[in-house]
Amino acid sequence: MRLKMLGLLAVGGAVAYAHNKRGGEMTFASLKETLTGLGTQARDKLDELRSSASKRGQMADADTDHRRDGFDTQYSSGYGGDTSRVSRH
Repeated sequence: MRLKMLGLLAVGGAVAYAHNKRGGEMTFASLKETLTGLGTQARDKLDELRSSASKRGQMADADTDHRRDGFDTQYSSGYGGDTSRVSRH
């Protein structure tokens, strides 16, 4: 029970801080606008993170395709002379 109360106080404090920082009035309509704005910002940030994660996943897939072609960048020195660390597939 105390943990729930502490969580509600933390969320309430964060909303009050954001509302005060935005210069909002202490009315229900203004608080609702702040909450809506915070929700929109959070949704936009999640979409941005999903997009960047998707791009990283596509890049990792492309890197895996190069390894299937016989060139393993993890063990290759890039100079061709040191064959002791070159992976044999």
